Amino acid sequence: MAGWFPVVTLLVGYVTNSTSDWLTDRRILKREREAREATKRETRLERRTSFQRQTLLELQDALLELARTEAEMNLFDMRAYRETGEWHKGRFAPELDERNRMANARTAVLTSRVRDESIREMVKKFKDKTTAAMMSTNIDECRAAQFEGTPIFTGLTERIGEVLREIDEDANHE
Repeated sequence: MAGWFPVVTLLVGYVTNSTSDWLTDRRILKREREAREATKRETRLERRTSFQRQTLLELQDALLELARTEAEMNLFDMRAYRETGEWHKGRFAPELDERNRMANARTAVLTSRVRDESIREMVKKFKDKTTAAMMSTNIDECRAAQFEGTPIFTGLTERIGEVLREIDEDANHE
């Protein structure tokens, strides 16, 4: 029986060591997997943040172009009205028409990408006012739509600025 004792001790030691190694390896693999997942989450968050920041910057430019083309079109209508006494009878220059169409389309695409609900709502309200000004049947309707649209545009650009600053602050705290 004494001859078996060293063999049993050796086997118990081997099994214990193998089990310990196996458990250690599992813990290491689990930590490595968790680290990889954390890195993936961080990378996704960075991409999403960068995408949102870029989208908001582009949206500001598109909104500015939309406001600019709408103002140019309304100015054209007002000049024609002074000359002819008729509202909204002339045709816009094709390049102005195209710039306005592209600003509207670009604004729609960019707005669909914005995560902030209040920005999306404000863009809709602003576009409603620019459309109302463009489709107005007289100068008073046009001026009223412009008057109502101006504070919406101001509030919208301020809100975009706030969200951009929040994004930058969050990025600096990570």
